[in-house]
Amino acid sequence: MDSHAARKIVSPLRHTILHPQWLLLRHERRLNKFYKPNLHGIVLDIGCAGKIARQSVIALGATYVGLDYPRTAVAMYGTRPDIFGDAHNLPVRSESADTVLILNVLEHLLEPDKALGEVARALKPGGKCLLEVPFLYPLHDQPFDYQRWTRHGLKTSAARAGLQVTSLVPIGKAPETIGLLCNLMLSRAILRLLANRNPLVILAVPLPVIIAGINIFARLLALVAKDDSMPIVYRAVLTKPGQAGTHGHE
Repeated sequence: MDSHAARKIVSPLRHTILHPQWLLLRHERRLNKFYKPNLHGIVLDIGCAGKIARQSVIALGATYVGLDYPRTAVAMYGTRPDIFGDAHNLPVRSESADTVLILNVLEHLLEPDKALGEVARALKPGGKCLLEVPFLYPLHDQPFDYQRWTRHGLKTSAARAGLQVTSLVPIGKAPETIGLLCNLMLSRAILRLLANRNPLVILAVPLPVIIAGINIFARLLALVAKDDSMPIVYRAVLTKPGQAGTHGHE
């Protein structure tokens, strides 16, 4: 069984404590608060994959445009964006987007600072970039996983691109991050045993109870130990300086 098949099996448990990534997925409910004040006009979703944000954008009366790299969209995810393009050289006019989404994409780019520069170019003055990047999360979509960020690194990269960090929120307290990593380690170990037809795969029987226990313990500990020095991801709003409402140009 590969990881894609495993994801399909646990997908119905997505919002329950039985899911290995519940400690991260529970924060999806906060996305509307992240989106609502910032989505308007033309919204460019870079690295859109399955266009998860499209429904939220349309619900707020904005215009959605999904962009992804051909090799990623077609070969890896089997999806089709509205525009094929490279984040390092966006095929859009300067100052043509009111909002740019670049969610869990920068870690997969060879030159993330160059991509942020392109985001700044595409944004209208006063426009917003909604960004999410991992801090402590396992390698994924290999071999296209190149870097991680601290809050200080994000601020530095944004400044180099000419963008201002107007909001920077760590998602996941330290106990939640550690709990998530434990759950992922256990789940991957069981998958390897299953793939190798190892008799020790019998250890999978108590796995749901163990995962639920880790989730509950980590969440309760996070309420007491409010330590955000080891978040799972950072969620940020970057603003292009200038007055909103300026018309785009070539």
